[in-house]
Amino acid sequence: MIMGIILFAISYYLSAFVLADDMLNQYQPINDSGALVSARGDFKLGFFSTNNSMSRYLGIWCNNIPVQTIVWVANRDRPLNDSSGGLKIGEDGNLILLGSGGIVAWSTSIQNLSSKPTAALLLDSGNLVLRSENGGNTESYIWQSFDHPSDTLIADGPSPRDISYLFDLDGLPQGVISKGSVKQYRTGISNRLQFNGVEPQNSIFNANFIDNSEEVYFKFDLDEQITGLVLNYTGQCNV
Repeated sequence: MIMGIILFAISYYLSAFVLADDMLNQYQPINDSGALVSARGDFKLGFFSTNNSMSRYLGIWCNNIPVQTIVWVANRDRPLNDSSGGLKIGEDGNLILLGSGGIVAWSTSIQNLSSKPTAALLLDSGNLVLRSENGGNTESYIWQSFDHPSDTLIADGPSPRDISYLFDLDGLPQGVISKGSVKQYRTGISNRLQFNGVEPQNSIFNANFIDNSEEVYFKFDLDEQITGLVLNYTGQCNV
């Protein structure tokens, strides 16, 4: 009986160090062949190469679509030269992408983190978040990839180009597409249901524009389907 209790205690202790498929903590890094998969299986975080290059990138893509569709890239400007890279939680609690020789290719770069251990979690929304490993308020993220969006169209490489889409908050918020510093298109101001300078939005989409003292963001979804807004190199937005 005593032996059974001891074995159960050892098993329970070790289970605390077993990572969920959607989470990365300080005890175990991810190498080039490793990955995180969101709880529902919709999104995957891992390493990939573009069609015309041997460079390696850390990114997030739709996991259940036959054609790999990248929705976010960490090291857009600093691709890794080979498959020796890895992702880990650093001693200071930041999420760190290392290349060959231990060179830092990308990091969340949050200053003065709490002494509490942190963990990275890939959510079913496709959002990669850094938070306290002990949980707490799950909406209180230290860092999230949603605050650092990239385009979802990968051509020869995912590095930033001169086309951008952002919300202009000088006055009433509106979406603006710019080429360099020159505005090419604007949506018109939002009434929190739609933008007054565009055609009425399709009723099958659920759209929300949030603007308060803490945050500003726009989101839309289509029930039971993965959708995305893609900004390509010509400045065209496609859903």
